[in-house]
Formats: sequence, C-alpha cells, structure tokens
Amino acid sequence: MLGWSCEKEVLPSPAMTETEASPEPSIVFRSEKDSVPTILGAQRNNPYTVSNMTQAWNDLFGQHKTYAALPATHHYVKFDPQSLEEYKALAESGITYVDFPLDYVGNTVQFWRLLGTVTDYGGELGGGSYNNIQTEYNLWNNQGGRDHRNWSAATVMNALHHFHTEAQNDGINPPPMGLDIYLTANRTDGIALMTSQISDPFLEQWTVQGLFGSQLLPDALDNISILSVVPDVAIGCNFQNSDRQWAIAQHELAHTSHFTNVGAVFWGQLGLATLNARISTGSSWGDENVFDAGRLAICESWAEHLEHVYTDRAYGIQVSNTFLGTFINRLDAWRNHRLNHVPIGLHLDLIDNVEPATSDDRIGGGSGAVMDNVTGLTNGQLFSVLDAATDDPQVYRQRIINDLLPGSGIAVGDVDALFNSY
Repeated sequence: MLGWSCEKEVLPSPAMTETEASPEPSIVFRSEKDSVPTILGAQRNNPYTVSNMTQAWNDLFGQHKTYAALPATHHYVKFDPQSLEEYKALAESGITYVDFPLDYVGNTVQFWRLLGTVTDYGGELGGGSYNNIQTEYNLWNNQGGRDHRNWSAATVMNALHHFHTEAQNDGINPPPMGLDIYLTANRTDGIALMTSQISDPFLEQWTVQGLFGSQLLPDALDNISILSVVPDVAIGCNFQNSDRQWAIAQHELAHTSHFTNVGAVFWGQLGLATLNARISTGSSWGDENVFDAGRLAICESWAEHLEHVYTDRAYGIQVSNTFLGTFINRLDAWRNHRLNHVPIGLHLDLIDNVEPATSDDRIGGGSGAVMDNVTGLTNGQLFSVLDAATDDPQVYRQRIINDLLPGSGIAVGDVDALFNSY
C-alpha cells in the first residue's frame, strides 16, 4: 500500500466468520421504554460553504483559473413528513437519515468523519461516572448503509486506539493529533495525503500534475477539485472481515506516524513520486525504475511492516483467511512487492532471523533465499533512522550500520548480506 494510494495483494475470498448484521446496532439503553430527547448545543460553523471554497480556490489557484462560484458538491436536506404514509416512504427509500440537525452540537457519540462526522446515539445512562462503555456494531449487509458506516467507523476507531498503544510500547511516534480521516464505502485501498500539513506549493503541484482524475482519491473527493479540503487520510471500508479492515487502518496510520519523523517537505515529495508512478505505470507503487523509487520503497515497506506486525498483535491466529496464515507469517513469507522494489519483509528481518527456505515477491513471480543472520534490532530503533534523510533503502542500510550497529554485536557483513537478498 502507498502513503498515497495503498494497494493490497489480491486475497482469496475467505468464509465469513463474523456475526451477520442485525437491523440495529446492539446498544443497551437505560430503559428502552424511555424516549430520550436530542439536546442541541451551539450551531456548528460550516467551513465548507460554496463561498468559502470558492475563496480558497481563487486564493490558491487563481493564477490558473478563477471562479465566481464553485458548483456545490453536496446538499443538506431536511425532510418534514406530515403523515404516516410520508414516514413510510422515507423509511423504505434506502437512504440513511439522522434525527437531529447535523449543523448543531448535540448529545450524540461522534465516531468519525464521512462527508459529515459519523455519529450514532448511544443511549442514556443515569447517575455516577462511567468509562469503557461497550457498544457493539455487528457486521453489515447493505453497502453504504447505517450498519456499514457504524461498523467501519467503530473498527477504525478501535484500530487507531490500538496503534497508539503499540506505538507507545515500541517507542515510535503516534499519529499526529487532530487527523481528519475520511471513510469510503466502496474501496479497499487507502491514502494518507496529510493535506492539512502540506504547504500550498506542493498542493498546487499535486493538482497541476493531475491528482484529480487519477483515481488515487475516492470518487466523492475526486469531484471536489480543491485539494485543500481533502482530508488527511482516506480509508477504504469495503471489507466484511474485521482483520482486513484493521490492517488497512494500521497501514495508513503507520504512514501518518512516519510523517511525524520526516516532515512536510519529504511527504510532499512522496506525493509527487506516487502521482508520477500512477501516471507512468498505472500503479501508485510503481516499480524500481520510476521517479524517486527509493522514497516509495522506504515508505511503503515500513507501512506494510507495521500493518502486519500490529494486526498480528491484535488478531494472532484469529484471522479470516487461514490459508494465508497469521499476518506475521505472511510478512515472513514475502520478500519484495515487485522485483527489486518495496522490500516488504526487510524490516522484520532486521528484528528476527526466522526465514522460510524461499521468500516470494508479491507480484511478478520473483523469489529467492533471504540471507538473514541479523536479529535484535527493534521497531523503535528502526524508526529512529527513518527520518527525512532516509529516502532510499541504501541510505537506510548505511544509517543502520552507522547509527545502530555499534555495540549491538551485529556484523556489518550480515546487514549487507540481508539487504543484498532484496
């Protein structure tokens, strides 16, 4: 997967193991007979009005094209049924509704952002102080419906909490605070643009070089044509197995963590490399010959590493696709994503020295023995050298030799042999 548009291997469709979706989320109320009113607070300020977006466009890109008014991309509609027949028509329409005005702060539980914040009312508890209240959302059937939205948002929220915990345990940076995360119902890839952190010149370069229309963005975002309002992270949610949803979330969160170590200029350059790879090869990962292939290889391999390690820590042997085995075993079995490009298994090999007889490239049919006599480095140590200066696997090799080997007992020749295996 990519820091921008993250692609995954094609996996066989496993048998379903989760509980099928129920008509409503499994939420326990204090009294199901009680009617709990929605309590409205202050009205929200909507920063995405047509006038604001038009001004933002003209400020950023007016030298190329100006607008008197950009076209509206979404409309906020209030329905006011006056009869049981009208209520029935709304209920049978298949549209997801909320029974409170979205432009007000209310007593809803905020889970995450789609085009508006994903919210669900969790009931009311009386008296006392509470924490760790469990709300269960079962698996969904209707793509894009309420069950799908709530299950995906809850899974991603739990994955975010898990990443923070594991990052702290490993001594690596957590994702930045205040990330704007978008969930898309019909995709299985992800993208971590970190738009709010990137300077205007890079935003303009991404736009001019064809980001919109490249299919790197989910459809709803691809039609906006204003990069400054695109969220920091988009995560595909077209999964019906929680471990796979968890994995894509860990991957994108790994990118956001990596961002904190490399900075906005590095990430802007990664964006240009990704877009160029997409245009020149049709793949946002590209191959060993694309522009800035080393930067792509470092960023994607690290995100793949943490994706599999952190998902394995959460799920262990309880995986939906038992044919592929545990997530850590999958990582051990792979060498590169493509021949000589994106060394998926390298980081784990610097930590352990467990290897199959032959490791495979994920795409292209390449394979070979990996000479792994290196063991004992940690995720925290590896992360410490993955800063803005490390923009290529060979730079990574030298940083490990210079910064991490002294006093470790690890031989330089063993590190060289391992890197040469990839």
